[in-house]
Amino acid sequence: MFDRNDGPEAGPKRQLYREFAEFYRAERCRWAPDNPRRVFNLAFRRIYPDFEHQLSEEQFLAVVYRALGFRGADPRGLFQMFDPAMYRGRRRPEDHFVSLFARKLTGLLKRAVARTTDRGRAADPTKFRPNPALGLLHERERPASEQAQLDLLPAVLACLDAKERAVVHLLYWSDLSTRKTGALLEMDHKTVARVHVAAVAKLRRLYGVEGNLAA
Repeated sequence: MFDRNDGPEAGPKRQLYREFAEFYRAERCRWAPDNPRRVFNLAFRRIYPDFEHQLSEEQFLAVVYRALGFRGADPRGLFQMFDPAMYRGRRRPEDHFVSLFARKLTGLLKRAVARTTDRGRAADPTKFRPNPALGLLHERERPASEQAQLDLLPAVLACLDAKERAVVHLLYWSDLSTRKTGALLEMDHKTVARVHVAAVAKLRRLYGVEGNLAA
C-alpha cells in the first residue's frame, strides 16, 4: 500500500511513477493538470486502497491508463473526450478534469472487479481475490548475459506504447489470461492477443533477437 506521507518518487513506487509520468506527459490533453503527480496521488492514495485486495498495483495502473486514454484507444479516454465547455462555475478546467477522472476511474474499477454467478447475482468478492505468485520459487545465480538483459528491461519496455506496456504487464507480471486482460482494459481478447504479438515482436527487435513469438 502507498504511504500517505511519501512522495510518488519514494521507495517501491518509484518505477510505477516514472512509467506513469512518461505516459502522462506523452498523452496529456491541454486541460489536464501540468503535473502528473496530482493525478497519480489521487489515484493511488485516495482510490487504490479500496481495491488493493483485488488488484495489484500494475493491474490498477493499467485501468488508470484506460481511464485517461491514449491515442488510438477504443473507447476513448478523458484525454480525448474532455470538453471544458460542458462545465459551468468558477472551477478551473483542470479541477473539473480531476473530478471527472476520479469518477471515471472508480466506475471502471468497479466493473473490472465485479464478479457475478451464472444467474447474474453478485458473488462474494472475497472468493475471487487474486493470489499472484510473485517472485521466483527459488533463487539461482544468473549468467552475466541474462543479468545484462534484465538490467536493460526497464529501458526496453519504455519503448513500447502505453497500450502495449499495459498488456505486457498484465500478461507477464500479473499472469492474467488474454480474456482477463481484455476485461480490465475493456478490449476484446483477440485485440489483446494482437497487441501482445506486436509488443513481443518489438521487444525482440530491440533486444536483437530474431524469430517469431513462440507459442
